[in-house]
Amino acid sequence: MSVAEFENMFWLFAVAGKETLRNGLPGACIALLEHIGAQDDLRADPALLPTAVEEMLRWWTPVMTFRRTATAECELGGQRIGEGDKVVVSFTWANRDQAVFADPDCFDTRRHPNRHLTFGHGPHFCLGAHLARTPDARAIRRGPGPHVLLHIRGPAVLPAIELPARRQAAADQLDRMTR
Repeated sequence: MSVAEFENMFWLFAVAGKETLRNGLPGACIALLEHIGAQDDLRADPALLPTAVEEMLRWWTPVMTFRRTATAECELGGQRIGEGDKVVVSFTWANRDQAVFADPDCFDTRRHPNRHLTFGHGPHFCLGAHLARTPDARAIRRGPGPHVLLHIRGPAVLPAIELPARRQAAADQLDRMTR
């Protein structure tokens, strides 16, 4: 691996993993706080959690745009794109595309199918997508003390393992989160 490739991989893991989680979880909370009916639906039917997670990811897309370089000449939406042209992919707009989503501005925890592009697509698909979709995880041990930086505090690490989904545990967790 070249130095440039290593630097790109480091940036990818350090920024993509940290920033998407740090900004995606609060976005999911905002979605639930702004849509009280969705909270009620999830409490009444915890089996909705998997589709609700997908909708939260679609609704609040942490990575709004990404730049790509066209590898071949093509036409997209009536616009000619030449080989080597720089294009901007808008995940936010893609996740609100009326051609893909019925009533895209509606937050719908029952939306199915939900073909959002929050995790990207193809060879650039997010490595952590399976973790974001895990409604049931348990800490395996407590990490070192909190990370403190001036007036901000957060856990230094949060070791967890993925467990099979348990409906009641997920419902209880959601209930605690939304009280």
